[in-house]
Amino acid sequence: MRVKQTLRECPVFAGLSDADLERIAGIGVTRDYEAGSTLFAENEAADELFVVLEGKVALQMSVPVNGGPGVKKATVDIARSNDIAGWSALIEPYQQRLTAVCLQKTRALVINGAGLRAFLQGNQLAGYETVRGLARIMSARLDDACRLLVSERSWQP
Repeated sequence: MRVKQTLRECPVFAGLSDADLERIAGIGVTRDYEAGSTLFAENEAADELFVVLEGKVALQMSVPVNGGPGVKKATVDIARSNDIAGWSALIEPYQQRLTAVCLQKTRALVINGAGLRAFLQGNQLAGYETVRGLARIMSARLDDACRLLVSERSWQP
């Protein structure tokens, strides 16, 4: 099953048993999106977690333009096959921190956040392994952001 294999290769779910992966696959549904489609928007309720099966998804943040009232979208990461988008569906306050836009035709496993949280709360080992994988991803993204910030600041007088 392609979905189960992708879950196994996804860093968030890599430590889970076959039975746990089957259960998570059952909570989700596979959906196709066209290039330019928005999976979710910054600040909206985070009801779903997306596991990219095929395609590329830009993860974007709103940033002020020249200190004024205008904003632009800055791409902070790109989710590819086996990556997740929308981890906020697992972490309170369950509100999206970024906007996710498909850069090309994309297929994703869309997992119901409440269903996944209920499963993980009832299965402590799966919950631990999932949060551990999620922490690795969040840590890597934070490291990337810090490096970018330091490199940007080092060029200013």
